[in-house]
Amino acid sequence: MAGDWIKLRTNLPGDPAVIAMARALREDAFTIVGRLHALWAWADQHTDDGDLPYTVLADIDDVVKKRGFAQQMLRVGWLESRGEEPGVIIPMWDRHNGRSAKKRCLDSEAQRRKRETHTDINRTMSESHSDKTRPEPDQRREEKSNTPIVPASGDEKLEEKPAHLLRAMALFRMRPATPLDRSTRRAWKLAAPAVAATSAAEWSRLEAYYAADLPDKDDYRRQDLSTLLNNWSGELTKAARYCERQGLHPDSAKKEKDGGAPPDDLWREVLHALYPDSDPSVYSTWSQVPDSLRAEILSAIQLAEKEAA
Repeated sequence: MAGDWIKLRTNLPGDPAVIAMARALREDAFTIVGRLHALWAWADQHTDDGDLPYTVLADIDDVVKKRGFAQQMLRVGWLESRGEEPGVIIPMWDRHNGRSAKKRCLDSEAQRRKRETHTDINRTMSESHSDKTRPEPDQRREEKSNTPIVPASGDEKLEEKPAHLLRAMALFRMRPATPLDRSTRRAWKLAAPAVAATSAAEWSRLEAYYAADLPDKDDYRRQDLSTLLNNWSGELTKAARYCERQGLHPDSAKKEKDGGAPPDDLWREVLHALYPDSDPSVYSTWSQVPDSLRAEILSAIQLAEKEAA
């Protein structure tokens, strides 16, 4: 529905999700990419936002001519169930292959060609003429420094993000001011009660699981916030199993990892330096700061101390 072409990453055959699907379906990665291309090309004719309300898993398998393909896409987070409603959702479709995504891609290509054209024209100009028309370095720096920063849109203001949503975003090292796309906003709307009900121990296990350095063959973690929110309870279960296998207890692991809390005024100052657009009232105490963000703050403090020494 959005055009007669689709976007396809050049490094897709090496994606861990593709490799996991190939292993489960006993096919090579290039065959998996070919089937994914066939599915996405078919979906491009029937959806603008990735929502396929009348499609079931068997339909997906029929499109790609492979039984169990849709189930493996669910497992790696490239396909989502609509819950109690019939149908499936291809997450982040509007970011990659919807009308707006294709328009952005075409606009970007047009701008690239325009820049190349201007570059070629400039190269043909004489050196003296170029020196006269090119602004001085100090002038360019001044113009850049006077460029205003455009604030986030009204529905994406930082203060409107609850603390537990920011904590979930930190699992993927997303800045607090990062706006959420349509798929993630929809996932958050459905998952918010479950996320708010998550206990401190469950959060600690989840953060330890997502911060772990796992080999590709064992890494089945969600690749983005949207799919994590859509599979929240399942991820808590996987995190608990991981911590149990590693012999990690949430409280003891947390204390060992923290190594003591820095002074309030110090970590708040560092947090503001790292994320100037952040809302200081989001985290009232050090214990509320997500583990991934704590590590970033402590690393910045240690670096500052080394430079001062």
